[in-house]
Amino acid sequence: MLDQNRIRVMTNLARYEGRNGKENLRISKYYRSDYIGLGLLKNLVLTTFGYLLVWSAIVAYNLEYLLDNLHKVNIPVVILEFAVGYLLFVTLYSIVAYRKRRQRYEEAHKSVKGYYDGLSDLARLYGKDAQMEKPKPRGGNHS
Repeated sequence: MLDQNRIRVMTNLARYEGRNGKENLRISKYYRSDYIGLGLLKNLVLTTFGYLLVWSAIVAYNLEYLLDNLHKVNIPVVILEFAVGYLLFVTLYSIVAYRKRRQRYEEAHKSVKGYYDGLSDLARLYGKDAQMEKPKPRGGNHS
């Protein structure tokens, strides 16, 4: 006979896996520091690419002016502005990425804990049935 409690628990577990459970299970396999560190590394690469892209667009837009006034441009100041801007840009986005990754890890960790609790409940429900189905020894001599 079908056990309604087991069906309910299995349905909830399957629903969890179908939504965002796969991603949460993947995240929960990392240590917190590794997950955040990987996110920060990816953030560093992407923000560097984005910053270079923005500077390239600015230079391309002002290319005619820059070529006409190249003798007036103070190169060390431009390099300093580029470096300071880059550090500020990376720092700002790294703070945002750190907070977001930390929050995402905590949410995934809590969510997966609930999933594992559901698996434990399911195992307990199957354990009860297994105990009930075991044949009990009858009295007498079993030689």
